[in-house]
Amino acid sequence: MSSEKAMYSPLESYFHRKGFQTHREVPLLTRRIDLLGVNHSQIIAIELKVKNWQKALQQALSYRLCATKVYVAISKDFVHRIDTELFGHYGIGILSVDGNVHPILEASDSPV
Repeated sequence: MSSEKAMYSPLESYFHRKGFQTHREVPLLTRRIDLLGVNHSQIIAIELKVKNWQKALQQALSYRLCATKVYVAISKDFVHRIDTELFGHYGIGILSVDGNVHPILEASDSPV
């Protein structure tokens, strides 16, 4: 995917199929969560980035304050650059996006 904006639709469809309502650009303190998925028992926060996974991880860590699970969604063209061990250590999931959504690493429940 060439832009974060282009990633919204496939991600929303993916989470709608899983029974979530989605909300874009949800305020959290001084930031905004790119996409929030909500169902009867979970809140899932998703940070979208085309390629800058380090910045995405930094932002995603703060989302653990309000979400059950947190994911970083990144373009399939750049997902191979991610340090999956680091994401696993923090319990942040990874979603690869190329018009479809491909789970790479499942998120753990937030300890916060």
